[in-house]
Amino acid sequence: MQGDLRRKLQRGSVMGPYELLGNIVLILERLQIPYIVTGSIASIRRKGQFNIIHPASGLKVDIIIKVDSPFRDITGILKVSEDDVDYGYISEWAERLGLTEIWKAINDRISRKM
Repeated sequence: MQGDLRRKLQRGSVMGPYELLGNIVLILERLQIPYIVTGSIASIRRKGQFNIIHPASGLKVDIIIKVDSPFRDITGILKVSEDDVDYGYISEWAERLGLTEIWKAINDRISRKM
């Protein structure tokens, strides 16, 4: 099956978006690479991210390699911007949205780093 997939991708066969995504998922899983697929089937920011464009169809898939901590970016931003952040406002919205546990975990992580 891997050879068939490689030939199909190299030949530039026309694929639909779900077939292309399925093939990419197969490759990532075979390589045991953790991933997230987002967007139009994709799009987000840096750090462990790349995209794949299938020339024959023009379809694009963005791949984001998972990092070890979901709080890394948030805590980094808060630490750098701490004087400009309205923590009360964020706490209020975290409570309204049922995200108090996550917000508490982020605050605990910031407290340990300070």
